[in-house]
Amino acid sequence: MASPSSAGSPSRASATSSSKRSSETRITGPASHRAVRSPRLLGRPGAGRRGGFTARTRGKMGDRGEYMHRPRRVWWAVPTGGRCSPGPRDDLPSPPPPPAHGPPVNLVDIVLLVLLVASIVHGVRLGAAIQVLSFGGFWLGLFIGALLAPHIADAVSGSVAKAVVSLIVVFGLAAILGGIGRVFGVRLWRVLHRARLAAADAGLGAIIAFAATLLASWLVASILVSAPAPRLSSEIRGSAILGALDGVLPPAPSVFARIQRLINTQGFPAVFAQLPPATTGPVTLPTAPALRAATLAASPSTVKVQGVGCGQVQEGTGFVVAPNVVVTNAHVVAGILNPRVYDRVGSHRSEPILFDPAFDLAVLRTTGMTDPPLRLLGTNVGRGTQGAVLGYPGGGPFDVEPAGVMQEFDATGRDIYGQGLTTRPVYELQAVVRPGNSGGPLVEPDGTVIGVVFSRSAADPNIGYALASPGVGTRVHQAEVTNSPSGTGACAG
Repeated sequence: MASPSSAGSPSRASATSSSKRSSETRITGPASHRAVRSPRLLGRPGAGRRGGFTARTRGKMGDRGEYMHRPRRVWWAVPTGGRCSPGPRDDLPSPPPPPAHGPPVNLVDIVLLVLLVASIVHGVRLGAAIQVLSFGGFWLGLFIGALLAPHIADAVSGSVAKAVVSLIVVFGLAAILGGIGRVFGVRLWRVLHRARLAAADAGLGAIIAFAATLLASWLVASILVSAPAPRLSSEIRGSAILGALDGVLPPAPSVFARIQRLINTQGFPAVFAQLPPATTGPVTLPTAPALRAATLAASPSTVKVQGVGCGQVQEGTGFVVAPNVVVTNAHVVAGILNPRVYDRVGSHRSEPILFDPAFDLAVLRTTGMTDPPLRLLGTNVGRGTQGAVLGYPGGGPFDVEPAGVMQEFDATGRDIYGQGLTTRPVYELQAVVRPGNSGGPLVEPDGTVIGVVFSRSAADPNIGYALASPGVGTRVHQAEVTNSPSGTGACAG
């Protein structure tokens, strides 16, 4: 290693020989490990002596051991006596973290802002007369299409085909009647311009266009939020503009809720009549030993519920709450005359003694079952409560999924037919819920039932919903007291 004393020798030959041997200069300091000094100071007398590193630079040396030009950069730094290595150093201070970025921009909000600006400009050009009749025809088409779509969709089979046909009918009629309204609006516009009311017509046109675009966007979003497109549903739920509208406007009319139910191909009822609340973030899920404990405690009392109705085989899950009494969801047995219950022993006939389409709960009375009943918790649980979702997803074998309660709230939604408004005490779960899990128990590790699984999020398949156990217990007690047949209502699909 070339030292500062040798670099400063008066002998030109020695300096030349030294520069030929190496174009590098090593500057060493005390043993304490500190950051190397600025590259601009490297090569000056005393430079680098505060740090315990060896800095290697490239450059040409002069007669006095000084650089004749400023070094370009420091390649790396190593402790004195060590070998060079470009790898990371544990004893060096960590680089500052990258600057934090804000939340991702919501695509739906961007589209809405562009539409609103364009609608104002377009509204000034068209005027109020054309837009009143055009939007009037559009809204009338939506309403008529929503009335006709369920009947027309019955002509096709398959949930996806029904959803596509429903959307075509609704928005097709809206476009046709909106176009007819525009034709008549143009005629009225000419009359107003002849009467020299063009300025007033243009000003009102901007206001009407802005308001109509907001309302139409809100209504379309309320329909598409349940569409079988998780990315679209997630963007709609995360929209700040739609969220603000949803906070001041009432739920969409029930006639449009029927369309929402048709395009919802998951088979779960809509938990919310409006946009759902924001999620509160993940929680800690139960460990494998806790899941095993929940399975041992509750699996013998978890049963499969099946029946033929509405032109198809309907399957779900249930659980025993009393001798020969089984709880499940109302949408599992809707339209089935004689649901059958399958446990470890075999098949059992059942008779509904409670059918509540608003709460989405059914209680079945059976015979010949010896499965031990599960206990329903009489109080609500809080965020972070760990549990397990038990059931028979897809009508297949028994399955257990870890679950955690994210939040508890009263959800205002629709009944299982997508019509009347209802309020349910609901747990939002961090859990995988699949078709067939409906009616299954949400249990704690000791087997205590804290909820009944009944739906999942359209935006995130890892978020499910369960009816809180206190409300379930109240209705089970009511069914046991009356103990009379109730029927299963009409088909919910």
